Amino acid sequence: WFDANLFKLMVDEAHDLVNFGLFRKGSVNFILDNYKLFNDYVFVTATPNKEQFIPKKLTDIEFMSLNWGDAKKTKLNIQKATKNGNDFIVEKCRQYLNSEIDGGCHVFYNSVKEILAVCKSVMALPNYKDGSIKIVCGDNDHNKRNINKVGEGLFTKSLSNPRLINFYTSCVFEGCDIEDSLGRTYIVVNGSRSASKVCMTTLVPQICGRIRDSIYDNEVSMLVCG
Repeated sequence: WFDANLFKLMVDEAHDLVNFGLFRKGSVNFILDNYKLFNDYVFVTATPNKEQFIPKKLTDIEFMSLNWGDAKKTKLNIQKATKNGNDFIVEKCRQYLNSEIDGGCHVFYNSVKEILAVCKSVMALPNYKDGSIKIVCGDNDHNKRNINKVGEGLFTKSLSNPRLINFYTSCVFEGCDIEDSLGRTYIVVNGSRSASKVCMTTLVPQICGRIRDSIYDNEVSMLVCG
């Protein structure tokens, strides 16, 4: 037990109170129902929800917007694929394996199943070398068991030492720092996988900032499949 009135509350990445509402309803409501018990409180995010989506229980709080005048602008290149978009990703990975594209490939795709389908095809390419791929996803037995069926050493919890081709699920979409000075960012949205959908207002800007030191941080590619 503690006296909340003796503390100040800070909720970081506050836009997730909306984004997580469907599957973490209990935790979200607990915050919304109890934040006024604290002596003071602040909700912070670099990617705020649009005003009409802000929870009603927060609408009375003073809103303050900080203008980052020196913020970089990112060009978002969107490509649509009517057929299986995984084929497009495999081809992109092939170009990295053959050194047709310099640097590292960083693919943000919230579907372990689809990522593994891509990995199987990439690993079958003639120029594939062991250790070229890594997958960062939720650390659970289900994921690790399925990944190990495709290849030992693909799964990792570390964001350090990126490989030539890197796949990330939503556990890396926010609040994570990836360092790869030649890293290129790719976002994949698959119409047949609801979990792969991304919010253009909040989540896409978050993904754009994951590779902290890349010389290509002003350009991001998005593939929309289906």
